[in-house]
Amino acid sequence: MNFDDTSVTIIATAFLGGGIAAIYGAYRQHVAANRISATSTGQISGLTDGYREIKGRIAKGAKKLRSPMAGKQCVYYTFTVTESGGDNSKEIISDKKSTRCYLDDGTGTAAIELDEAELVLDVDHHDKSGTFNSASPKLEAILKRYGKSSKGLLFNKELKYEETILEVGDELYVLGPAKMVNGTICFKPIRGQSLIVSDKSERSLLRNHDSNFSQLTSAGVV
Repeated sequence: MNFDDTSVTIIATAFLGGGIAAIYGAYRQHVAANRISATSTGQISGLTDGYREIKGRIAKGAKKLRSPMAGKQCVYYTFTVTESGGDNSKEIISDKKSTRCYLDDGTGTAAIELDEAELVLDVDHHDKSGTFNSASPKLEAILKRYGKSSKGLLFNKELKYEETILEVGDELYVLGPAKMVNGTICFKPIRGQSLIVSDKSERSLLRNHDSNFSQLTSAGVV
C-alpha cells in the first residue's frame, strides 16, 4: 500500500491526537486522585460551600426511574447493547437516565446532581446472546422497545447486554463542589471542578484513577 504526503500527515495527526487525548485523560485522573487523597470526609450536617467529600447511602430520588434490563426502581441507570462482528463491535443501544438523588450519612442529607457527574460504577447486570445462545423472550422484548432485534439474516446476532443502576440504599462516595441551596447542601459540577460519584471504596477509586497516569509515567510518556 502506498501513501502520499497528505495521507501520512493525516495518519500521523490522528495518532498524535489520540496520544494527546490519552495523556490528557490520564492526567485528569491523576489530578482527581490527588484530590481524593487530599480531601477528608466530612459530615453532611456540618458542610459549607466548597470542594467537599462525603460518604453515605441513597435515601431517595427526585423522580422514580425503572431500569430496562432488571426492571428495578432506581435513581440512575445506563443500559448498553453491543453487537460484535468479526474484529469490530458497535453499540446499537446506549440508554442513560438519571435524577437528582439525596444521600444520607446519618447526620444529614445532601442533594447529588447525577446527570453531569463523573460516575465510576460497577456493572450490575450483564448477559449475552448469539448464534448458539438465543436471546430470552425478556431480552427480545427489551430490544423490541428500542426498535432492535437479536435476529440476523441467517443467524442470531452476537450481542452483549450491560446495565448499571443506582438504587435507594446503595452506598456512595461523593467528591466535588458543594453549595448550600435553600437550606440543603447540593453537589453539582462546575467549570474546572468535576463531581465524582462512585459505588467503589475510596481506596479502590484512588487506585483506579491513578493507574493510567502511573503507566504513562513508567513508560516515559509523561
